[in-house]
Amino acid sequence: MLQFLIGLGCGFGLGLLIAPAPGSETREQLMELARDPGAAVRDKVTEMRQKAGEAGANLGRQAAESAVDKVLPISVQRA
Repeated sequence: MLQFLIGLGCGFGLGLLIAPAPGSETREQLMELARDPGAAVRDKVTEMRQKAGEAGANLGRQAAESAVDKVLPISVQRA
């Protein structure tokens, strides 16, 4: 778990360094990260959870639509 958090922090830091933001914004973001790295990790984990939830919901919706397409005749689907 610690290795994951270290990797997450490194990825976050590298993302800030190569992000297309002005230098002053990037420096401000790095200072915030240095002040409270735990908050940055929590924010990133929350963001990843939300994205995973959205991806799961989309996948479930696509599977349900595919199942309906296979079960119902075309004439019933259009009604």
